Amino acid sequence: MPAADRDSPADEVAGACGELWRYMGILEAMVAEPVAVAGGATPAMHGRLASPPLPGHQQALYALMNAHDGLRRLEATVRARASLPDRGKRPGTTASVARIVAELPRLAAAINDDSREEALYWLGQWITGAKEVHGVDEARRWRPLPRPRPGEERPPACPYCATYQLRADVEARVVACTNPRCPGDKNGAPPVASMATGPDGRSGLFWADGTEEAGVEGSLL
Repeated sequence: MPAADRDSPADEVAGACGELWRYMGILEAMVAEPVAVAGGATPAMHGRLASPPLPGHQQALYALMNAHDGLRRLEATVRARASLPDRGKRPGTTASVARIVAELPRLAAAINDDSREEALYWLGQWITGAKEVHGVDEARRWRPLPRPRPGEERPPACPYCATYQLRADVEARVVACTNPRCPGDKNGAPPVASMATGPDGRSGLFWADGTEEAGVEGSLL
C-alpha cells in the first residue's frame, strides 16, 4: 500500500481510542441494568464461590473498570517511552479518562513503532472485552448519521458537546457520541441514546441521563 494511503500512527491510535470510548459509553449505560442469565448465575461467576453479587450488570462493570484502569496505566507507559515527565496516574473519573483518550493519539506519535503496536494491542484487548459482554452486539455497524433534519444542512449534533460526531447503529437503534473531548452526559458518562417512540407517539433520541430529543429519530433513517 502506498505510504500516502496509510493511516498515520496518530490516526491508528485515534481510531482505536474512538472505538473504545464508544463501547465504554455503552457499558456505562448497561451497568445500572440487572442481567438475567440461565440458571440464575451472573456472567462473572463461572462456578466459583462468590461474594454477595454487586448490583447491576457485573460483566459490563468489570469490562468498563478494566478499560478505565488500563487507559490510565497506558498513558503513564506511553509518556515514559516518549521521554515525557511523569505526571502520575490520573484519577479514575470519566472526565479524566476522556482526557486520556483525547491525548493518547498525540502522545503515541512520539514513540517507536513497537511501543505503538503494543499500545494498539491493549486498546484492542479492551475493545474486545467490551464486545464480549453479555448483551453487547459484536456485529454492530456504526455509521455517521446519514441525513440532516428537515430544513437543516447538517445532521443532529451531540447535545452535550455540540459536535457532529454522533454515530448510529440503525439496526440496534442506538446512537453514541464518538468525540473523545465530549464532556459527557449529565451523569458524566459517554453519551448513548436509544432511538425510540415516546409516550406522546413522537419518535426521538432518548439519552441515558433522561435527556429527550423528540423528532430527531426520523432524520436517522
